Order: sequence, then structure tokens, then C-alpha cells
Amino acid sequence: MIGVPLAFHYFGFMGAVAVISLGEIVKYAALWMLSHKEHLHFGRDDLALTFAFAATALAIGEITRLLGIGGGIQGMIPQFLLQIAGKV
Repeated sequence: MIGVPLAFHYFGFMGAVAVISLGEIVKYAALWMLSHKEHLHFGRDDLALTFAFAATALAIGEITRLLGIGGGIQGMIPQFLLQIAGKV
């Protein structure tokens, strides 16, 4: 309740999303540890699907760059760094 508004105020939308993501990561890590104690192993599947999603997003970004309708990775990274620095 406190982190998201503060992050939005100081870092904009990207900061608010980062705070929400960090909260989800903490919650997911706790769930993963507790489920492992009960011998439920879903972590490897989730990790593999997360990497597959990231690879697909990067591939689509590069395809759009090759087709001339997007910036690809080269366009995303500088924009992301500018967002973090608060210059956009």
C-alpha cells in the first residue's frame, strides 16, 4: 500500500510495476519453499515457462525490428534505462 504510490511518484509507472513485481517474487518464493516441503514440485515447470515466455517476447521484438515495425532489443533497453533514470 505504501511502496507502489511512492515508487510511482519517484520513478513513474515503471517503478510502480517494479514494486508490484518484487512483492510477487517474495510471495512466489515463500509459496515455492512451502510447497517443496510438501513434496509439490511445480517450480521447475514455472521457471521453464518463464524462460520460454521471455525468449518468445525477445524473439517477437527482434522479428518486429527486422520487419521495420519495431525497435527490437536495441530500442527497448535505452528506453528502459531512461525510464529508470526518470528522464522520460
